[in-house]
Amino acid sequence: MSEPDRTPAPLELLECLQTIFPTFGDAELLAEIEAGHVELHGVMRHFTDYFGALGHTFTKGQLAALGRFLDQAVVQGGKLENAVSTCFLEHLHQIKCRGFMLPFVSQKTKERIWS
Repeated sequence: MSEPDRTPAPLELLECLQTIFPTFGDAELLAEIEAGHVELHGVMRHFTDYFGALGHTFTKGQLAALGRFLDQAVVQGGKLENAVSTCFLEHLHQIKCRGFMLPFVSQKTKERIWS
């Protein structure tokens, strides 16, 4: 018997990220998600832009919580892992956040981060 799909809906992903980063997302993003125009990859692309602009301001607690979320997504696999890897992890070096994010993720997650 296969496990049930644990892929979050885009709104659930937004809410999960907002528990760590309360200032992430705005009414426009929420409306786009509710209208079905933004999927998991879109949420993660928005998050990458947000994190790139503000990453240096976050607390160690926030970075640790994000690291746990990223590790869980990588282990879970599927659509969430693909969105996290292709829209966030692979771009950490481009948004100049790779160095301060690396201490907060597992080796398996580090393997998803391109140098």
